[in-house]
Amino acid sequence: MIFACTISLLAMLGQVGAANDAPSANAGEKSEFKPWAQFYTQQAAEYRIFAGNGTQHELELQSTPVLQYSNPVRPTDQHGTVYVWTHDGRPEAIGSMWSSQDPKDSGQRVISHEFQSLSVDPIMSQHAKRVGRQGVVPDWKTSEAGIEWRLLPDDATPGKTAVSRLLQMRRLAEKFSAQITSSDVEKASDLRLLIQPLYRYSSAATGVVDGGLFSFVLATDPELLLMVELRETKDGSRWHYAAARFTNRPLKLMHGNLEVWSCAKAEAYVGHQPYFLYWGVGRRSSAFDR
Repeated sequence: MIFACTISLLAMLGQVGAANDAPSANAGEKSEFKPWAQFYTQQAAEYRIFAGNGTQHELELQSTPVLQYSNPVRPTDQHGTVYVWTHDGRPEAIGSMWSSQDPKDSGQRVISHEFQSLSVDPIMSQHAKRVGRQGVVPDWKTSEAGIEWRLLPDDATPGKTAVSRLLQMRRLAEKFSAQITSSDVEKASDLRLLIQPLYRYSSAATGVVDGGLFSFVLATDPELLLMVELRETKDGSRWHYAAARFTNRPLKLMHGNLEVWSCAKAEAYVGHQPYFLYWGVGRRSSAFDR
């Protein structure tokens, strides 16, 4: 597949990997997407997200999107932006504000919001009252972890510099492969790994020496998330990984020939799961009339 956007990584620890200005390389399309990008950022800012087991702390929205994407594979001309919410520098939640063309009215786009917990603690959101296709949108309030950390079987000696660790993370991520299964409207498909992490980080408070949030994509639309972290343990710094969904469709993740993670189809319009999807929370003119 041809990339519809590129990601540039700021190599210093704690910096976001910045997306380009639009999900297309065409300058005219970039200009047309700019008001949508601004709109999506405003939508993301309307959510306050908290994490914690017992004592809660508010997560910090990184207002610069880590990715702007399009999905020409799907017939509804989907495009959107992806944001992360962090605590002590580490991503704890990820969200996508996106829209797709209304199949009954090409002049309108339907707005949707999608979130996934990247925390081992419960997550809770607050937002203004919003009504979707199935009524009032509930707060996102989970009681379970969004990810499970596992030790990577590759016992690679951690690099001593940020540059060497980035190369190492990329090589570790490349040993995974992912697939999205078929649905009523789409066929099963292998997903492509974006080799640059969406977000690069460290967190002394949580014992993370270095970390990268990677994505497996359909076109440039992230469907499965892979976190690779160098974490302090009693045996020294060790590489770990965790996987998370970013679609309601079933997924599976392989490490070499071994299936290491999978998920079934997710239910939409509910707020108690680590994955939170709301289709149709608003509408906008396709031309973004103001």
